[in-house]
Amino acid sequence: MPIFTRDSFQPTHPECMGPFYAKTTEAGQPGLSVYEHCKNTGHVAKHFYQQLPSSVRSQLPVECIALAAIHDVGKISPIFQKNIKKEDPDYDPKKHHSRYSESSLSSWLRQENLSNLEDWAIALGNHHGGKRLGNNATFDSSDGPVWQKARHEFIEKLLSEFGPLPSAQPTPRQVELASGFICVADWIASDESFFPSEGLPKGSQASIIAAKAVEQCGWIPVEINKVPRSFEEIFPFPANEFQSTLALCATKPGLYIVEAPMGSGKTEAALYAAYNLQRYGKNCGLYFGLPTRLTSERIHERVENFLAKLNCTSQARLVHSQAWLKEFSHGGGEFGAGRKWFAPRKRALLTPFGVGTLDQALLGVMRVKHWFMRLFGLCGKVVILDEVHSYVMYTGTLLDHLINALLECNCAVIVLTATLTGARKNAIFGTVPCNDHDAYPVITYRHTGEEKISSIQFEISVSKSITTSVIDISKDEAAEMAVAAAEKGNCVLWICNTVAASQECYKIVKGKRKDRGPEVGLLHSRFPVYKRGKIEEKWMSMLGKDTKSRPDGCILISTQVVEQSVDIDADLLFTDLAPTDMLLQRMGRLWRHERKNRPCCQAEVKMIAGNYESALVEDSLTSVMGKSAFVYEPYVLWRSFQVWKSLNKVDIPRDIRKLIEETYAENADLHEKIQALKKKMEKKVEKLRLMANASTAEEQLLGSDDENKACTRYSTQPQINALLIKAFNTDGKKTVLTLCDGTPVTLSYGDKSMKTIKALYRNCLNLASFSFPEFKGNPVWLKGFINEDTIVLKIQEDGRLTDFDDSREYGLIYTDELGVFKNPEARRTQEAYREEETDYELDW
Repeated sequence: MPIFTRDSFQPTHPECMGPFYAKTTEAGQPGLSVYEHCKNTGHVAKHFYQQLPSSVRSQLPVECIALAAIHDVGKISPIFQKNIKKEDPDYDPKKHHSRYSESSLSSWLRQENLSNLEDWAIALGNHHGGKRLGNNATFDSSDGPVWQKARHEFIEKLLSEFGPLPSAQPTPRQVELASGFICVADWIASDESFFPSEGLPKGSQASIIAAKAVEQCGWIPVEINKVPRSFEEIFPFPANEFQSTLALCATKPGLYIVEAPMGSGKTEAALYAAYNLQRYGKNCGLYFGLPTRLTSERIHERVENFLAKLNCTSQARLVHSQAWLKEFSHGGGEFGAGRKWFAPRKRALLTPFGVGTLDQALLGVMRVKHWFMRLFGLCGKVVILDEVHSYVMYTGTLLDHLINALLECNCAVIVLTATLTGARKNAIFGTVPCNDHDAYPVITYRHTGEEKISSIQFEISVSKSITTSVIDISKDEAAEMAVAAAEKGNCVLWICNTVAASQECYKIVKGKRKDRGPEVGLLHSRFPVYKRGKIEEKWMSMLGKDTKSRPDGCILISTQVVEQSVDIDADLLFTDLAPTDMLLQRMGRLWRHERKNRPCCQAEVKMIAGNYESALVEDSLTSVMGKSAFVYEPYVLWRSFQVWKSLNKVDIPRDIRKLIEETYAENADLHEKIQALKKKMEKKVEKLRLMANASTAEEQLLGSDDENKACTRYSTQPQINALLIKAFNTDGKKTVLTLCDGTPVTLSYGDKSMKTIKALYRNCLNLASFSFPEFKGNPVWLKGFINEDTIVLKIQEDGRLTDFDDSREYGLIYTDELGVFKNPEARRTQEAYREEETDYELDW
C-alpha cells in the first residue's frame, strides 16, 4: 500500500481551517486537496506551455501558467466543501465553484489595484465549459470575509510558486484562448492514471509526473521536415501558375481567398502553401474544413498522403460527427496509440492535423460548452476552408465570425472557391472593399496587421469548353436520352435537387435499361451509414481518376452530395436547374481528367427545367419549379434560368465570373412577380443573418450549452437520427436486435462495447423529424448506446417502416436499392405532412 503525501494549504484565520478537498476517491471519500490539485495543474500547465508551438505561445503570455494554477480557488468555499464531504444534500449547481474562482480572482485584483486585469478572471469562470446564468461578481463575498480572505491567501501562495499573473489587459480572444489552455491543463491534471485522487505516492515529484503526463497524452512537438521540398517532390505533377503564386504570397498569417475553376488543383495549392507557412515557422498545424462528411473523408485521404510525403511525425485526424466509425490505416486509426486522449469530440480540434466538416470549426464561435476549446485547438494553425460559396446566409454569417476569430488567433486562413460573388468576397474581408471583382482566376489576400488588400490574377493553362442546353422535357424523355448515351459507352452523371426526385429518376432509368445494359447507381443521404459507404466507395472508384475500373458506359443518379470536392469524372451531365454557382460546381464533375478515346467528342450538360417564362405569365412559376423551390430560392432559380436559357456553350474558367455576377447582379427592371420573389428572399436573408449573429458565443449570453442542439446549418426541416433494424426481442434484461445490415447485437446494461455501438451507428441515417410527431424519446434499452434522440424503425418484410415493436406505421418504406422513401399508398396526417424537402448535409 503506497504512502501518499498530504500537501495542504492552511489560511491564517482560525475560523476557516482546512484541509480543503478538491477530489473524491473511488470509494467516495474526500481525497486530493485543492492545493495539491492546483499545484499539479500548475506543473502540467508549465510543461504544456513549453510544448505549444510558437504560433500559439505568441497569443498567450507565459503568465497564463499561474492562471491555470489558481483555477480551482473557488473550491475553497463552504458550499463546495460541504458537498464534497456529502454534508449538503441540497447543493445548488448554480453556485458552481468556477463562479467562485472567477469572482475571487476579480476581487483580489481589485484589492491589489489591478482592476484593469479583471478580464483574465473570466478564463477561470469558463474552465468548466463557459458562461453561466447570472453575474459572478458577488460570489466571492457571499460566504463572508473569512472565506474570501482564505481564497485571497490561497491565490497569493500559488502565485509565489508559479509566478505572477499577466501584466497587460487581455483582448476578448485572449480570454477565450486562456480558457482553453486552462481547460487542457485541468483535464490532464485530473487524469487519475497520472494523478491519483488519493494523492501522489510519497517521494513522487509532481513536476516530473506532469511532464510525462503531457507527453503521454500526445502533446509533443510536431515535426515537419524543414528541408525545402519543391511542389513536384510532394505532388505527382508540376505546379501550375496559381499554385506557385499562392506559395509566394502566403508568407505569413492572414486571409487568402483563392478563386479558381473546379479541378484546377486548389487543394494541392493550399496544402503546399500550408507546408511553406509551417516550414518557415509562421504557423503550426493544419485544419481542412469542408461542407460534408463525404467530402471531408475524400480530402482526408489526400492530406494523409501529403503528410506522409513530408515524413511528418503526426497523422491527420478525421473530424466530423461520425468520424469514429471510420477505420484508417497507419496502425489503429482514430483510437490508435497516442491518439486516445484526443478522441472525445471536444478535443478533436486540438490534434495538430485535422480534416473534417466546417461545422466542427464553427462550434468554436457558437454558444456551446467549451466553444473556446475548439478555438484554442485552431489557434496558430493553417485553416483551409473549401467550397465556401455553398453556404447560405445563416452558415455564411457564422463563417464570417469564424474567419475573424481565426485571424485574431494568428491563423493563416486559406479560402478555396470556384464560384464566389464579389459581394460575398467583400463580406468575408469585412469593411475594406475588394476591387478585383472582374478578375478570374485570382488570389486576393491581406496579411494580418495590414490594411492593404492585394490581388494577383493568373492564367489557367487548361481550359474546358462545355456544350450547354436548358431543356423542358419529362423525366421519361431525359431517362431515354441518358440510357442511349450510356449504351454508347458514356459515363453519365444525373444530379437531382431532392432525394425523392433522384429515387424517381432511378426507377425510370432502370425501367428503360435493357437486360445486361449499362450499370445504374443511386446515391443520396437516405441510406444507412454502412450502405451509403459501400455505394460511395464503389462509384468513386468507378468514376475516379483511375481508368482501369472505369466501366464502358454507366449512369449514376445522385443529389447534391456529389456536387463538390468529389473526384468524379463524367462524360455527360444531366441536372435539375439550380443556382448558377451550383450548376458550375456540378459541371466540375465533367471531363475532370485527361482521357484518351472518350465516347463523346465534347463535354455536355443538359439542364432540365420547365418553361419558366410561360409559367410566369400563367402565374404558376413556383409550381413549375416544383420542389426545387423549397431547396433553393425561387428568385435565384429564375435569375439562373435567365442567364442559361439562351446559352449553348460556356468556356471554363473564362466565363465563370461573368455567369456568377450576371445571376446575382442587382436588376431594377423586374416583373412585379419576380420583384415580389426578390423581396421575399431579401427578408429571409436578413432573418437568417440575425439568427446567426444571435447564436454566436459573444452575442448569446444565455441559452443551451448543448452542442448537439447548436444549429450550424439552417433548415426548415429538423432531422432526427433513425436506427434501422430487421428484428427485435427483449426479456427486460437484455435486448437482441438484428440490424439492417444483418448484424445481430445484444444490448444489456453494463455491457456497452465499442464494437456494439459502432454496429448500431453504421445502421443509422438522418430523417425528417416531422415524420415522427409522436416521438417521446429513446427506448430505455438504447440509452447508453446511442445518446442522441433516435427513432428505432423496424423494416417489415415488404419494406414498410414501423416502430420497433410493430405498434405504429410511419408511411415510409426502406429498400437496399432506393433507401428510405414515402409509401405512396399510405395516408399521411395533415399534422405530419410538409412540402419542404432538402438534401443538404446536416453535421452538428
